[in-house]
Amino acid sequence: MNTGSEVRDKLIESLGDRTYRHLFASASSRRAIAEQIREMRLSRGWTQADLAKASGKVQETISELENPNYGSYTYKTLQRLAEAFDVALIVKFAPFSELVRWMTELSPEDLAVPDFDRDPGLSPRAFTETTEPPASMTTILREDTAQWNTRRPPQDQMPKLRLLPPCAPEEPAAIQVDDTNQRRSA
Repeated sequence: MNTGSEVRDKLIESLGDRTYRHLFASASSRRAIAEQIREMRLSRGWTQADLAKASGKVQETISELENPNYGSYTYKTLQRLAEAFDVALIVKFAPFSELVRWMTELSPEDLAVPDFDRDPGLSPRAFTETTEPPASMTTILREDTAQWNTRRPPQDQMPKLRLLPPCAPEEPAAIQVDDTNQRRSA
């Protein structure tokens, strides 16, 4: 039987081939999204029909989305699912080391993300405890702030931003920028 580190080592070796690496990343993303949708649904005791109703989809679509071979996810659909589950949707680029860690250490419990009301990181205790962010995050924040402070224009030259009233759900949020004393939509 392979240990976790043996599986990890074999995976890292396989990722040395560029074609394999990108095919693996694509397949892993499809599989992870499908599995996460299914695990979040099951952790809430929902049927596919329940999720379909909550997300404005039909049951057949939910079945497709839970199929790791589907792969035609749109951002809009994923955002609707996030809203139905009452969770955040985070899409990001990552190094392959993160993908390896994610694929070798992820459990079904990790996939079943709690909704806002059950998020342990948002409990009142989480706000009162004083915990320092990891050293690496502190360093990144300090470096970003230092870079911003050296590049930022004087306050009187900064464009003025104003968030417009909420739009219909189908429309993106709009921001007005006034950097020439004329208003225009961004």
